[in-house]
Amino acid sequence: MKLNIAGYIVFIFIGLFILSIMKKYIKFFEGDNVFLLSKKEAEKYFANTDARKCKATKYAVKNGVWVATNVCSLWWLRSPNPDNSNFIYYVYYDGFICNHFVCFDDRVVCSALWINF
Repeated sequence: MKLNIAGYIVFIFIGLFILSIMKKYIKFFEGDNVFLLSKKEAEKYFANTDARKCKATKYAVKNGVWVATNVCSLWWLRSPNPDNSNFIYYVYYDGFICNHFVCFDDRVVCSALWINF
């Protein structure tokens, strides 16, 4: 299996219920070895909007992930909007970072892994 995005991003489909729990406990995830990228990390580790585009897997699409005409999907980040705690950042299908209510279950999660060698 060939991994892309620095070789350590895994695409996982996750529902609205899990996302709403994560939003409440974001501090809990920051010390883990498997986590969602923050807004700053997504901007830092992906050189441009093209690099941030996420193509959904067949499995994710089969389970209800929304896919744009460019076969890319939207993926969640762990950063809440500092001005509105009901909003969280995500990467839009065109690679731009946006924020919206945490009320959609048709987005994907790109889990990041820290691996110490």
